[in-house]
Amino acid sequence: MPLNPRFQALFFGLLLCITMTYTSYRAATLSMTHDESTSYNWFHDTNVATCFYSKDCWYNANNHLLNTWGWQRTTRLLGVSEWTMRLPNLLAHLLYLLCSLAIVRAVAPRFWVGMAGLALINFNPYLLEFFGLARGYGLSAGLSMASILALFLFLRNNRWPALLASYLLAVLAVLANFVALNYLASLWGTVFLLSLFRQGAQPGKLGFRWQQQLWMNTIPIVLCILLAVLLYRPIQFLHGTGDFDSYGTSSFVAAFRSVVENSLYGARYFAKDTVFVFTILYTIAIVPALAGAFWFFFRAPEQNWRQQYLATALLFLLSSIVMTVQHHVLGSNYLEGRKALLFISLSGLLFFFLLHGLAEMYFRPRLADVLAALFAVLAVYHLARAGNLDYSREWWYDKNTREMILYLNTTVPPENAPVELGVADMFQPTTSFYQQAWEVKVFTPPFYSSEIHTDGRFDFYYVFDSQIPLLEEKYEVEKRFTGGQSLLRKRDKIW
Repeated sequence: MPLNPRFQALFFGLLLCITMTYTSYRAATLSMTHDESTSYNWFHDTNVATCFYSKDCWYNANNHLLNTWGWQRTTRLLGVSEWTMRLPNLLAHLLYLLCSLAIVRAVAPRFWVGMAGLALINFNPYLLEFFGLARGYGLSAGLSMASILALFLFLRNNRWPALLASYLLAVLAVLANFVALNYLASLWGTVFLLSLFRQGAQPGKLGFRWQQQLWMNTIPIVLCILLAVLLYRPIQFLHGTGDFDSYGTSSFVAAFRSVVENSLYGARYFAKDTVFVFTILYTIAIVPALAGAFWFFFRAPEQNWRQQYLATALLFLLSSIVMTVQHHVLGSNYLEGRKALLFISLSGLLFFFLLHGLAEMYFRPRLADVLAALFAVLAVYHLARAGNLDYSREWWYDKNTREMILYLNTTVPPENAPVELGVADMFQPTTSFYQQAWEVKVFTPPFYSSEIHTDGRFDFYYVFDSQIPLLEEKYEVEKRFTGGQSLLRKRDKIW
């Protein structure tokens, strides 16, 4: 359906503003989470530059370098709060939105196909979660999308600065999260394979030009050497902790099943069979989306959108291959959950390019619009149904930690402060964060313990509901919170 280009731009811009508002609201209102708080507690006074050689920065993989450096800047400039801690990732979301809009607008002139493309790339509730958290995953996703856009610009105009920008953005994505090393390796392989089909006697024919290959491969070689120098010791430290072996899955199929399960974000469209059904649907969709890249490219390889489609498919396939090689050669696990966010972005791009290709070549205009509108509506519906403004799926248990602290702060009389507060181990980092950030005086700093202490040593105890039976002799429930957490009060304490 052809519409005024200005209207399309305004409508798409409004749509993405609404998406940005969703992540911004979550960033400002959600309780801090376990991993965010741990980062702050450990690294708020750390000079990030020393982390390239200091073992003190690498007790585990919680330190996402670019993210740590970013929130250190924003909190020092604007003060410590949930929003300022998460601001770097919100900026990464803005980058992601603008880059995805640029890709869609350059490829699809039809309104509904463009609308479907934006929805498929942007409206995944699990992906959106990480743009509203102070972790490196959102930063890495935003920088990777910017890198993909720069790659597409290089394919369009063959200018070296665009290729250099693509690699530099990929390097920044690695500094945001080491998982992006997979993307950097896949980008290098994608550029090389595409160059073979761009340097022949005519587009789509194999060719090899030594001078161009030298320049093209010098860029990633130099950057990878610099990364190796910077990251050798951090990766060595993390390998020594066994952190690389602790996360992920041992199954290739389970890796992509986790992509589906997390993208569903708890929505149960088919009751207990929801994940199974959608894993089958995803497989049915992704196979032709990958095959379609080669089908369309070799029929008119000179067209730029077909080159971009093939580049996306190669990024997806090579990322899968790199992940598999790492598993079999290095013994590392397959990427899973938040470490597999790249596959969500690439899947959205693949589905968009397939839809555009079918709409351009095989579907009648009205049928193309109806099909694209259906995908767009379904994506919007799923986000509206599965999205939430209350908690993070990854760290759901911290949903009420801030509320618990606010409750204690208003309940404990000043003359009785400070009280002894005990917390289950999962709540300790965020409780400590708020005590520092808000300078809370009504309770003493909670220490970390993996055990539940039943001897009544604390005045209050914040635990999971499942742990209450262990404490009933000494404690009674002061306040229950939705989500399965409760604040207990020692039985002999009366205010």
